[in-house]
Amino acid sequence: MLFLIGTFLLLAGYAVCGRARSLIRATSEARTSLERLRGEALVIEGEFTRLRERLRRDRRRAAAQWAAGAALFGTGVLVLVAARLGSPTQP
Repeated sequence: MLFLIGTFLLLAGYAVCGRARSLIRATSEARTSLERLRGEALVIEGEFTRLRERLRRDRRRAAAQWAAGAALFGTGVLVLVAARLGSPTQP
């Protein structure tokens, strides 16, 4: 009878240890995945920051170009008006 109880306890212990070993392996794999994802998140955050700064810089450049284009357009209109007023006989 003790032999059966001992065998049962031995097999139960082996099963529990096997389950614990697989849980430890899964935990280790999850930790590795988490560390990899954390690293990727830092890379993505850096890329996001870089793109946000580029967008701000591009917006400023676009505003400056628009202002320069508007100034050129306005100057062109003034020159055309002055040319028209300066020579009223031209069609």
